[in-house]
Amino acid sequence: MKAGRTILVALASALALAPARAAPPSPPPPKQEPAEIIVQAHRLTAGEIDHAVRALSRPTETGGFESQYARWAGDICVLVAGLPKDAAQFVADRIGVIARGLALRVGGPGCAPSIFILASNDPTKLIDRLRIKRQGLVSADDRAVLDQVRRSHDAVRWIGLSDFTGQFGTPVSDSGMGSGGHGITQTARFDGGSRLIASTQTRLIRETILVDTRRLDGIQYQQLADYLALVSLAQLSPDGAPQGVPSILSLFTRQPAPEGLTAFDRAYLNGLYRSDANATGTGQMDYIAAQVRRAITAPAAAPTPAASQASPPPR
Repeated sequence: MKAGRTILVALASALALAPARAAPPSPPPPKQEPAEIIVQAHRLTAGEIDHAVRALSRPTETGGFESQYARWAGDICVLVAGLPKDAAQFVADRIGVIARGLALRVGGPGCAPSIFILASNDPTKLIDRLRIKRQGLVSADDRAVLDQVRRSHDAVRWIGLSDFTGQFGTPVSDSGMGSGGHGITQTARFDGGSRLIASTQTRLIRETILVDTRRLDGIQYQQLADYLALVSLAQLSPDGAPQGVPSILSLFTRQPAPEGLTAFDRAYLNGLYRSDANATGTGQMDYIAAQVRRAITAPAAAPTPAASQASPPPR
């Protein structure tokens, strides 16, 4: 509880210097989620789907021969600041619902945050202030990524941090990767067949997401929450939405936007969390792409990492 309160006080101080004054996004009607409608100019080929999956993903360098794709292991704790209280609670609860559908555990009140969602009318200025007051929230595996996020004008930006363990989840270092995993050599072996197994498991340990409140006009809480769920539960490329496939990541760039997670988004998350943690990056991507191809071909068969939830807050 003490750790959570200390972080909240520090964030409140930083956010007070760049308050979110924009009007809150419009909530959807208090009804059950509408059925997803996918309109495609042509039937996506396997190659187009594979390209979209790989363009969306950002691998973590493991210091060895091949990168892996990070995911959360075990518990997450979500903190949302800078939005109206009811909206912040809805976003945190929605992310929790989706995370539980992926077999993750979600911390309750007083937990030490690992996912920080910070809304501001000047995210760049907020990043600069956090680098002074809460440097740990804006550190990154790759300094170039941090610089890219700082210069970005996107409505939502994210900065992730990951580390890695040994093959069976045992610690190999007392610190996060930070510099790309240097000092730990990745090796691999075959599992008795044709599958290549890595000697590491890559996991997310912190995700900081900045939301530009000036860009929320006309956006519904349901849409915003699902967008934030996808970028907080996977290590995605900061370049944004995959091209040519329906995704909630098109929320700020393409209209009409999906009402929430699409079949592509759900299949991507399911594929990531069901892939072998010890697989090489290539093995992980092959598995994720296969899950997405199956979902796009037969959406009804795609597993959904979400459950029923209370309606978004009124305005």
